[in-house]
Amino acid sequence: MKKIISSLSLVLFAFVANAQQQPLFSQYMLNPFVINPSMAGTFGQTELKTVIRSQWTDFTGQPRVKTFSLNGAVNGGKMGLGTYVFTDVIGPASKTGVNGSYAYHIKTAKNATLSFGLSGMFYLYKLNTDSLSFDIRGNTDNVVSKGNYRAFAPNAGFGMYYKAEKYYAGISIPELMPVKITSTADFFLVQQKQHYFLNGGYFLKASDAVTLIPSVMMKYVQGAPLQIDANVNVDIKKMVTLGASYRTGDAIVFMISFGYKDILQLGYAYDLTMSPLKQYVGMSHEIMLCYKFKKKAPEQPKEGGDGEDKKEEQPKQEEPK
Repeated sequence: MKKIISSLSLVLFAFVANAQQQPLFSQYMLNPFVINPSMAGTFGQTELKTVIRSQWTDFTGQPRVKTFSLNGAVNGGKMGLGTYVFTDVIGPASKTGVNGSYAYHIKTAKNATLSFGLSGMFYLYKLNTDSLSFDIRGNTDNVVSKGNYRAFAPNAGFGMYYKAEKYYAGISIPELMPVKITSTADFFLVQQKQHYFLNGGYFLKASDAVTLIPSVMMKYVQGAPLQIDANVNVDIKKMVTLGASYRTGDAIVFMISFGYKDILQLGYAYDLTMSPLKQYVGMSHEIMLCYKFKKKAPEQPKEGGDGEDKKEEQPKQEEPK
């Protein structure tokens, strides 16, 4: 029985410890809404996005993440609404979530906005021990003997985001409530802690066609080392973006994305593992596809007597890369 528990504990450790217990993304600069609810509707257009990530391709039972999200602005851009679903699978363990988010945007200057966001979500945790090999003779542990285990848990998240003409900064706590799910008094199937994300970036215009965007992301959870992503992206005519990132203690990431008429965007990231695990786990791949709905043209007030519309150009925020 001790051998069974020991083996199962190793599997569950991989489940709860991977990626600091949150799905790992390399292209979060292109899809910030999934880690910060205050980003809902920030860029004006309604965005439909999907991300597929295959991590550690040489590792049996590798982590795999899939997300599908939709977010956009409402009430003239003063508020934002969004939702996303995701699955995070690691070997026999999986976490599936459904999220709904609300954001409120406050104009603090001509080209500056302060946003607050709240989210509510519902998670399904699953452990399929049918795919594991155990000697269950004399076993009394229900988790092993019954084969499949499921548990449901609600949660809530909070985020803030500030965007100015030349820089941006954000902070988020995707899950405000710690989660503990047990099968026995002394054995935790899931013990998930609060995570804190802090990020910021700067827009440096090199020419009329090229913009450099250095940025940083810090991720912290109690019991794990602080992880920092140092990034730099080069935006060329808002059509092609080239980027590189260094994730402390983990990997170097190379990124490229293509945009088409502010409607379609396709991104790809390749993670080159640099940790001592590299000889066992291999590399990681991530694909992002985004469709942006066209903005509705605002109703133009008519000038009295001349019958012509008075058009006022609306400032447009740039999405951090």
